[in-house]
Parts: sequence; C-alpha cells; structure tokens
Amino acid sequence: MRLRNYLAVLAVVAMAACTKAPLTSEAIQQIDERLQIIEAQLSRLDIAIAAAPSTATTPAKDQIKVYVSGQVVKPGEYEVENGISLLAVLAVAGGPTEYADIKSIKISSTGKEAPAVAEMGTFKDVILSDGNVVVVAQTFW
Repeated sequence: MRLRNYLAVLAVVAMAACTKAPLTSEAIQQIDERLQIIEAQLSRLDIAIAAAPSTATTPAKDQIKVYVSGQVVKPGEYEVENGISLLAVLAVAGGPTEYADIKSIKISSTGKEAPAVAEMGTFKDVILSDGNVVVVAQTFW
C-alpha cells in the first residue's frame, strides 16, 4: 500500500514537471486516467506478491545498528545493511576529518576492543556486526 502511494505521487509530479502548460481540467483528467492505469497495475502486482510462496523460513536481519564516534564528519548511530564493512560505514559517516588518525581506528563490541589497523599501518577492513562501536581517534600532529 505504501509503495502504491509513493508511485502515485511520483507519477503526478513527473507528469506535472514534464508539461510546461498550466494544469487544465483536461490535463487533470488525463492524469487521473493514467493514475487509474497505474493503480490497476499495482493491484495486479500486489496480488502476485501475495500469492507467491515464501522462500525464507526465517527472515534474516537486513539492518544492523552501528555507532561511529570520534574524528568523522557525522558521528552518530547508523542503521545500515547487514554485512557492511568498516570502510563503508566510515563513508556513511561522512569520512574521516582532517584530524583523524586512521591508524588508530578501534572497533568494540560488548566491551571487547579490537584495532582495525594492523601494526605495519596497513588498513584491515572488517565486516561489522550489530551493536559495533567504531571509534576514530584524533591525531596529535
């Protein structure tokens, strides 16, 4: 039902944006006719989706929450896709600031802390899990 509403609004906006002429009663009638066609197609799609057998026995958790703090552009809590990597989460958080020490990124989960950077200074990208806290330290240079 929500998808139908979004598509209907999108159709109206697209049609209004494409026409340079003001909306007349004739144009509004054409829009209404097109919306009825879209509604009919969406109804058939809804019926097909409802009739399709479910393939998943238990739904997988598609979204996880991770927390990013420290020297990133937009620190905070993020709801992201399950299986996301550290680099992707840093990108979602706007990337490191100019004061970030990317050699001192730490990931903690349930009190255990693990560095995300190896001793040689090479970046080790890891897959994050629900509840991880990513802390980007500040450089002292």
